Amino acid sequence: MDGIWTPLLLSLKVAGWATLLNAVLGVAAAYGIARWRSSARDLVDAILTLPLVLPPTVLGYYLLVLVGRRGVFGAWLESIGITLVFTWQGAVLASTVVAFPLVLKSARAAFEGWITSSKTPRGCWASPRPAFSSVSRCRWHCGASWPACCWPSRARWASSAPR
Repeated sequence: MDGIWTPLLLSLKVAGWATLLNAVLGVAAAYGIARWRSSARDLVDAILTLPLVLPPTVLGYYLLVLVGRRGVFGAWLESIGITLVFTWQGAVLASTVVAFPLVLKSARAAFEGWITSSKTPRGCWASPRPAFSSVSRCRWHCGASWPACCWPSRARWASSAPR
């Protein structure tokens, strides 16, 4: 009976860690990109969104090239005692990379809406903090939190896609 629950518990463990990592890294990256004014901003955004358009097998291959034993970072990771290939930590990394663009795009749109609404002239609002009006808070909260609910479907689709 214990063997029946092992895959479910592993999936929940991977999903929980990947959600936590995406919530922290994705929202932080979205905030940084939304506030950053540079000509390179669109290039960085395109690079960070790349996992969304790459086929799952190509993305998996590139992850192996990066963190495999003979990969770019793999030898260094192994020298400090970290092995990612065929471990649950590697599954967390893959799920995080696959879902990262979803969190980035929605949180960035929410932050850009929040930043735009914060530039409203103060004379139009009774409160000295217009950026934190109930409408702005709701827009940011909804925009930044929904990917945590829907990213497992993208990650699951990518891991079960025909190879």
